[in-house]
Amino acid sequence: MACLARLKEDIRVLETAFPRVHNRFQVLTATVDELTCRFIGRNGEKFDVQANITETYPQTAPIWFSDSEDASTLGIVGELANTKPEQFNILYQTKLLIEGYADSMI
Repeated sequence: MACLARLKEDIRVLETAFPRVHNRFQVLTATVDELTCRFIGRNGEKFDVQANITETYPQTAPIWFSDSEDASTLGIVGELANTKPEQFNILYQTKLLIEGYADSMI
C-alpha cells in the first residue's frame, strides 16, 4: 500500500513539473498503470513515449515503449530497459528519459 501511495505522489510531481503546456517535455496522461509523455524537439517535432507500470513496481522498472520510428527515441527507450534496480523509480526513469532526449539534441 505504501508503494502505491508513493507512486501516486510521484505521478503528481511529474504532472506538476511537466504539464501539457510545457514547451519541451509534457506528461500527457498519468495513472498508476501507465504514463504517457511527449518530448518536443527544437523544430517542434513531437515524440511520444509510454511507460507501463506493472503490479511488481517498484521491484521492476516501468516498461517503456514508443510507436516512433525515430532512431534517437528508440535508443533512449532501449536504454531505459537496462537500468539498475535502484533506478526503477518512475521519477528517476523520467529523469533518464529527459536526459536522453537532451543529450540527443533533438
